[in-house]
Amino acid sequence: MKIIAGIPAHNNWRGIASLIYGAEEHVDEIIVVGDGSEDKTVKIIERTRTGATIIKQGDAGEGVAVRRLIKEAKKRDADVLVLIEANCEYNPGDIPKVLAPIVNDEADLVLGSRFIGDEKEENKNKMVFARRFWIKMFSLMANRVVNAKVTVTDSQSGLRALSRYAIDAIRTEMNGDAMKWEMVANAADQGLRIREVGIGIGGDGRISGGYD
Repeated sequence: MKIIAGIPAHNNWRGIASLIYGAEEHVDEIIVVGDGSEDKTVKIIERTRTGATIIKQGDAGEGVAVRRLIKEAKKRDADVLVLIEANCEYNPGDIPKVLAPIVNDEADLVLGSRFIGDEKEENKNKMVFARRFWIKMFSLMANRVVNAKVTVTDSQSGLRALSRYAIDAIRTEMNGDAMKWEMVANAADQGLRIREVGIGIGGDGRISGGYD
């Protein structure tokens, strides 16, 4: 089974190297889309010498970056694509958690939820109220759009995994943060199996650089 990690990055120089080093333990290949980064992100990736592929694009937004990663995963014949943001919030050690339901043929789209599981209370204490509020609102919106076919707690999670079927089937059009719940809605509309697994968040829950 070929597993690719796709990293959309926008001014994430503080966490990108540790993320790549951590992710390479769990995947076969790493692709980073440098989405208009004006800091040291790309230079740091080039110095990691991990063999990560770097794709540069203008500041087009996370939606465009993710669609490029999905396109590259198809081109490389990936069986699973793990999408993980490089903002110092998501732990590459949680990659096996989102992989497991796909490896076990139990899901096509797996969301790493910050609001379920053993670490949910700790996560809550690390996140400011405003962030929790808007994540909840996006999740409610996603649940309304999918017409109760599935209920999700964290539609905005920056750690998720797509099966080969999901890689081929999912279509998104939005370019910003809304692309995340759009992906959930589109997957549900096509009858894909969606599942959430509990994950933790790193540090004090603050974001370094772009994206949620």
